[in-house]
Parts: sequence; structure tokens; C-alpha cells
Amino acid sequence: MFNLLKISTGKIFIYFYSFIIIFSFVIFICVSLFLYKNFYQTITQSQEVLVLRREVAIEDININKFEEIVEKIEKKTELRQAGYFINFR
Repeated sequence: MFNLLKISTGKIFIYFYSFIIIFSFVIFICVSLFLYKNFYQTITQSQEVLVLRREVAIEDININKFEEIVEKIEKKTELRQAGYFINFR
């Protein structure tokens, strides 16, 4: 049968081994991408969260005091009526 196709058993083994090597390389690339996306990036993002958490203010914000300060600023920036009229003639 092999004589009809003129393919020797040596060529069959070469094709088979080259197919196995290429297939293994593709599987290795896919596994590497999977691990990079699902593990390495997750670990680096969690490290960034920890770094950002350290940079955030440690003390709690007193919301009542904040609102009081905002009200004072708004009151200070309101337009006030002058009790007199200036004539520029």
C-alpha cells in the first residue's frame, strides 16, 4: 500500500513528529496566554489596588464638617446687595 503512494514510513514518522511539535507549541502558547490573562494580570491589578489603598487618606472624613464648610463657602460667594446706589455720571 505504501508503495502505491510512494510514502515511506520514515516520512510518515517525520510528519507525525513535526505535527506533534507544532501542536505542542500551539498548546503551549494558548496555555501561556491563559495564565497571563487570568493569573498574572489579576495579581498585578491586586497589587495596584493595595498601593492605591495606601495612598488614600487614612482618616475617615467627617461628612457633617465637610457639608458645613461647603455651606460657608456658598454663603461667602453669594451676591450681596449694596445698601446704596453708585452713580457714575
